[in-house]
Amino acid sequence: MIDLERLSADEVLGAQRAEVEALWRRVFPQTTDERFADILPRHATRSAFSFVAARTADGSLAGFAYGYEGGPGEWWHDLVAAALRAEERADWLAPGHFELVELQVAPELEGQGIGGSLHDALLATARGRAAVLSTAVSNARARGFYHRRGWQTLVDEIDFGAGYAPFVVLGKRLD
Repeated sequence: MIDLERLSADEVLGAQRAEVEALWRRVFPQTTDERFADILPRHATRSAFSFVAARTADGSLAGFAYGYEGGPGEWWHDLVAAALRAEERADWLAPGHFELVELQVAPELEGQGIGGSLHDALLATARGRAAVLSTAVSNARARGFYHRRGWQTLVDEIDFGAGYAPFVVLGKRLD
């Protein structure tokens, strides 16, 4: 049995931060202290930040998903905007679009529907007419997951710079 709960930015950065960081590091062990100290606090200040946590029956964190409304001047948004044609930018990155930034599930709990529940709960309250995300080109499991949930490929391969593997950009209609 998994329970979903919405957490505020203050909860994510305060009382829940250590638990979120512990799971993050299990899923992405290559994350440096500096990277984690930068990324979550920066994202938590973005417009319409939304965070959903999944908890097991004993209350431990089984997974989480978060995102926010993206916009010009943000690193990811601007790189993706440059990879899209003008009409695609106007469509997929219109003001108010939602960027699904992270969806992580404890490795030992994968394949139990937690990711799908987190995905659906996060997008249920997104206000824009479209959502976008990126995942590694090599991550066939994630790509299959998103395609089964109605996401379509917008950019087959994007280069986010040194230290990043090639990524794919996906989009999903919310209206």
